[in-house]
Amino acid sequence: MDRVIAQRYRVIEPIGTGGSSQVYLAHDLTLGRQVALKMLDDSAAAEGDLRRLFTKEARALAQLSHPNVVAVYDVGGAHGQPFIAMEHVEGVSLRERIERTGALTLADALRLASGIAEGLDFAHSRGVVHADLKPANILLDRQDRPKICDFGIARTPREDAETPQLFATALYVSPERVEGRRPSVASDIYGLGLIVYEMLVGKPPFTSASAAVLLHDHVVRQPVPPSHLRPSLPQEVDAIVLKALAKDPALRWRRAGDMAAALRQVQEGSATTRRFSSEQIQAPKAAQSPVVQLLSAHGRPIRNTFFAVLTSVPVLALSLLAGVHPVPSLAITAVVGGIALVGGLGPALVVAWITEAALIFLFVPGLAFLFALMGVVVRLRHVKAERTALALAMPVSAPFGLAPALVLVSASIHGLSGVISVAWGAALTLIFAIASGRQSLGPFA
Repeated sequence: MDRVIAQRYRVIEPIGTGGSSQVYLAHDLTLGRQVALKMLDDSAAAEGDLRRLFTKEARALAQLSHPNVVAVYDVGGAHGQPFIAMEHVEGVSLRERIERTGALTLADALRLASGIAEGLDFAHSRGVVHADLKPANILLDRQDRPKICDFGIARTPREDAETPQLFATALYVSPERVEGRRPSVASDIYGLGLIVYEMLVGKPPFTSASAAVLLHDHVVRQPVPPSHLRPSLPQEVDAIVLKALAKDPALRWRRAGDMAAALRQVQEGSATTRRFSSEQIQAPKAAQSPVVQLLSAHGRPIRNTFFAVLTSVPVLALSLLAGVHPVPSLAITAVVGGIALVGGLGPALVVAWITEAALIFLFVPGLAFLFALMGVVVRLRHVKAERTALALAMPVSAPFGLAPALVLVSASIHGLSGVISVAWGAALTLIFAIASGRQSLGPFA
């Protein structure tokens, strides 16, 4: 590729791409050094507002000089395309590092997190907000020193909701940004908390194949404390991260520098760690509901068993109510529970739903058809398996006065979507009630 930009930068090869920009490795003919040259795409460059914003923010970034921030050398334009000449960092991104190694050691995570927080604090002190913090925007040089790049430049508001760019951003967006508020120091600190969380456990606190679900989770769901996924982590680290991830911006760290100081105290293991943990790094009181704490604290096996039981019990109850002998009733119940534990909750729910529809058919065929139709709709809409299990358990729990407890469990684990599950669980309860009222009571007569 033999292309010279602004009679100074000889393009060598493309090295990256963004939502509306391209990044090239280039050689600075004037100073004899390699640079990263970021240029707006033709379509983005044609938009006057975006072009002016790109240039304005690039000039602001040129004023930043910090070891943990990628340096901006030059801002200009060529043939109507604005460009930024930046420091070329030889190394990998934090995203590539995590994908290659998984969770980082505690020492590495704390060291990198402190550096990122210090660079972010310096930018904030100069009036610059990043607005798009994520592991892909943290570069690690050959000395394994973190450098923040891509400070919110070349961001177009018209990215389609299904594009990979928006999906990647949805993993790292703050609750207030989801609600349409402008980027701020607080939203950057939330992004920093997400990055530290991922370094510690190897994945973000919220993961879903749907951008819409991710956005909902950032607003509603509380993250599981990192130590519940990695028990060797100290509680001080939990407190630091959960404070950064508070839903209310006012409850987060006021400055990234304060968070950096707390991280350094844990890293150094100094005598002042207790002071930070008791005074400055208290996680918000609403950080975890008791149900989420209970389920997450005891690990995945207990959670799987909990939902396997919820899926199996309605099958047993309907079988006995239909007059099926206890032995085969227990057998089919055990099969459903076994599938849930070994093959997964999804397949178990399919078997349970078909079985329950067949049993209801013995009572009221019309209701059985409605019940089966609800199952098809749930399947086609890809409703989360745990939500479905909670709804299915409602008809069995209601007669024993356990419905309020189930409502609380559902709301605690799944927030608003859990309340919706309760609503259609109530509809299932009505179906079960009508069916049981129309049948001969079998062994209960």
